[in-house]
Amino acid sequence: MFSDAGVGCEVIGADRYEASATERFADLTACTIREPNGYGYIEADLDGDQQWATLADYTIEVASSTPRTRRGYGTSFVENAAVGSPTLGEVYTTAAFDETLRCDVVAVARFDSNR
Repeated sequence: MFSDAGVGCEVIGADRYEASATERFADLTACTIREPNGYGYIEADLDGDQQWATLADYTIEVASSTPRTRRGYGTSFVENAAVGSPTLGEVYTTAAFDETLRCDVVAVARFDSNR
């Protein structure tokens, strides 16, 4: 719990994700921030190759951050990624665009596709 200028913040829950070797993309090569969208918020592209033998679904969590501060989070949901699929997805966040921002992948979960 902390309080600043009369506004308080209390953490009421937290989840921790740890990607195992079976849950991450074999070749997640880039998370690239695009120019801001029409509302001034960040969009990013995730690139890489899906290396599993079957169709797979992924949930990829990314953080947009400056060298010292995380400014926003986003989630990409990728469905039915085929072997060698070159484009993994898009991420949208509510973080305002800033020239110094970078995109970091913070968690990846892999699931067998139902299709």
